[in-house]
Amino acid sequence: MKPVPFRLSLRRQAAAVAVIGLILWAGVRCLRGAENRLTVVNRSGRTVARLRVEVANSPSSFAWEGLPDGGSVSSPFEVGGDGHFAVSGRLDDGTALGGEFGYVTDGTYGARVRLVVTPGGAIEESP
Repeated sequence: MKPVPFRLSLRRQAAAVAVIGLILWAGVRCLRGAENRLTVVNRSGRTVARLRVEVANSPSSFAWEGLPDGGSVSSPFEVGGDGHFAVSGRLDDGTALGGEFGYVTDGTYGARVRLVVTPGGAIEESP
C-alpha cells in the first residue's frame, strides 16, 4: 500500500504560520519580562551633572551625564551574586550624590529598581 502524502491547504498553512509567529512573539515577551531594569529619576530641582551606578558582584555598571530635572534614564542590568547598587555622582551645583541602595540576589529575574534623586542630593528607592 502506497502512503498518502501529507498536504495542508493554503488556509491551514497560513494558520500554522500565524500560530508559530504567536508562539515566537510570546517567547520574546516572556524573555523581556525576565530582564532586570534599573531606572534613575531626577526630582532634585537641579541637573545631575554626573551619575555612576554599579551593581555589586556584577559586570553591570552605568554612567550618565547631564540628566535634567524631571528626566529619567533606564538600563537593563545583570545580577552576578548577592549585592546592592553603589551610587556616586554630583549635581550641577557641586552637591555630592552617593550611597548604597536596594538588594538583589543571584537568580533574580524581572527586578525593577527605581532610584529617585531628591532635593539636596538625597537618593531614595521608590517602588
